[in-house]
Amino acid sequence: MLDAGVRKRLVDRYAILAALSEAELDRLLACAIHMKAPAGALMFDENEICRGFPLILSGVARIIKAAPSGRALHLYDLVARVTRTEGTASRA
Repeated sequence: MLDAGVRKRLVDRYAILAALSEAELDRLLACAIHMKAPAGALMFDENEICRGFPLILSGVARIIKAAPSGRALHLYDLVARVTRTEGTASRA
């Protein structure tokens, strides 16, 4: 279970969560895990079974594809959404 502060930050940043009823949000977040990953940490691997969907609260998650040669191809970034109360327009 997420603490109230993390839950509020998620709802503030992701409009889809704010649109849910309290019961729906409780059910959705019942199995949520708040993770802190250090820079450069591998969070998911290409051949793993998907175990979740990341909602970024701060920072950036870089999505890459490793080539057989060992080179990494940068596909895209997942960037934390900024709320209006933080003084900046939301970004995806």
